Amino acid sequence: MKLKGVDMRLAAIAILTIATACTPLTTPSGATPAAAKTPAPSASPAAPLAAQEPVNLSGTGRTGLTRTFKLAAGRRTFTGSHTGKMNFSAVLKAADGEYITLVFNKVGPSSGLTYTTMVDKAGDYVLDVEADGDWTVSIE
Repeated sequence: MKLKGVDMRLAAIAILTIATACTPLTTPSGATPAAAKTPAPSASPAAPLAAQEPVNLSGTGRTGLTRTFKLAAGRRTFTGSHTGKMNFSAVLKAADGEYITLVFNKVGPSSGLTYTTMVDKAGDYVLDVEADGDWTVSIE
């Protein structure tokens, strides 16, 4: 049987499905059967991210690779400044030279530069810095 283009069998199935999903299952005595009880999800908190010791780096002019520093895994924020007139770029690399991400790429004097990224793996890292003036980078 059709009612204004709707198959009544499909409508009945949809209504029963919704009603079953919204109605708690009970036994004739009114108790909820043990099989119908849904266990509460186990709430195991996510492991906290390792704390990051602040890293402060600075230099003048083209530095190339900075000293090696440790980064903990997790979200890390880089803050930087540069007093030169030309390009200031800083690239995060693993200590073995593997490219991780471009942190800064700015022309001219700049202060208050910020960049946030996820560090997937704790370990030793370096910045590859190109600048023509005094620069600073701090990592938290």
